[in-house]
Parts: sequence; C-alpha cells; structure tokens
Amino acid sequence: MDRSITSLNKTKPDTEAGSRKQAGEFVPPILSEEQAAGVWRLRPFVKTVTDVNRLAILQELSQVDGLGVLELSDRLMLSQPLTSWHLHILKRARLVTPTRQGRRRIYRLDRERLNEYRELFQWVTSF
Repeated sequence: MDRSITSLNKTKPDTEAGSRKQAGEFVPPILSEEQAAGVWRLRPFVKTVTDVNRLAILQELSQVDGLGVLELSDRLMLSQPLTSWHLHILKRARLVTPTRQGRRRIYRLDRERLNEYRELFQWVTSF
C-alpha cells in the first residue's frame, strides 16, 4: 500500500509549496484512500451540526412528523430569517426535506440520510 501523501482529488501535493497545507488538501499518511474518502464524505454532516441552533432544529424535527419555519422559529425563539437560513444549510446537507402544503413548506428530518451519516461516522472513527 502506497502511504505517500496524496490530496483528496488524487493528485500529489505540490512539494515546492512546502509541506504545510490547509486542512482538506492532503490525506494524512496514516489514512488509506478509502478512509480519507469516508472522512471527505462526512464533512458536510460535521460542518452542518457544529451549530447549536441546527442541532436544536434536528432535535425538534426528530420529535414530530414535520414543522414549518414559523413553528420552528417560535419553538427555538429564533427569528424567521435565521431559522430559514439554518434550514437552508440543513437542506443542503440533505438532513431535512421540505414539502409544500399550499404556500407553506413543511420540513421533515431525513432519517435515512441521518442514519447513513451515523454509520459513516462510526466506520470512520473505528479505524
């Protein structure tokens, strides 16, 4: 197995630029390419759940079948625009799915996607 440092896009790092690279640009030599790919796929989830408000939204959505933006903003005591912004980020990470009910959008937790992230996280942390 080749333990040389390779970037996540499978190219060798530029040695003239020095050995110090920003996080995410190279694979630590202790990780296989498969493990690095798993870490890379996990990034959207980790970046999304680093905010306490987004975690609170996920918790609220796990308790019910679906909620609108105004209901979530009332429960979390956040402004409607801020709640919408957090929902946008959660939607981009595919952790919530919006459905239309007339003019309203009802957001539901994507439990299948959350379980995929959970399994991937367990796999990545078990090596």
